[in-house]
Amino acid sequence: RRQAGIIDMSLADLEKNVMAVCNNKRCKGRKDYGNVTDNARQPCTLSVKPHTIDAANGLDLDGGLSNRDKTTLTPRDILHYNLGLAQNTADDDSDYARAVIRLNCRNCKSIAMDMLAEDTSQALHLQIRNVYCHDIQFLKLLYQ
Repeated sequence: RRQAGIIDMSLADLEKNVMAVCNNKRCKGRKDYGNVTDNARQPCTLSVKPHTIDAANGLDLDGGLSNRDKTTLTPRDILHYNLGLAQNTADDDSDYARAVIRLNCRNCKSIAMDMLAEDTSQALHLQIRNVYCHDIQFLKLLYQ
């Protein structure tokens, strides 16, 4: 039996402890860090958004993942969706819309980053681990 990890947590549970660097220099949350600008991590919200190979074609399909409840949707679900989609479209030349996990700064709502869930579960685990913090207050203490 596989042990549940952070890629098996719901997006709602992950969102409680996710922080990423906010690139918006006008973000109110960055002022908490004073003059430190190299690692101004801010709490983020998570959402599922479409990411197309060819953005110019306007595809916005994500298989309904963006409409699912964050309390039941996990990063592993998104990975399986993307891997299945890539396998189903491997033989034709059409573009396909992959789903990405988007992190938005809670303070200013700007996009902090997009995580592409399309490689392996180990790679996805490492991506999430880079932004998942067990104690958000601890990170602020590191940079004061």
